[in-house]
Amino acid sequence: MFNRHKESLIHEIRRHNRTAEPAFLDNFDVPTLESYAERLTRLQGKRGRTSVWVRPGDTPAITDNEGGGYYSTSW
Repeated sequence: MFNRHKESLIHEIRRHNRTAEPAFLDNFDVPTLESYAERLTRLQGKRGRTSVWVRPGDTPAITDNEGGGYYSTSW
């Protein structure tokens, strides 16, 4: 199924991260791509002590693929 919004998100992400292959990005759903695109856009802005990025509450702080299963925790 063709999704113009998803395609535009992938294009936006690749503007900031040329190493992200379109086929790889296509594996993610739209909300995940929106979150990543927003983060990349914020990274292009101001930096320094006044620059703030807050991790979304539904995102685990640490993920690990130890033992074949995924483990995550939020602190």
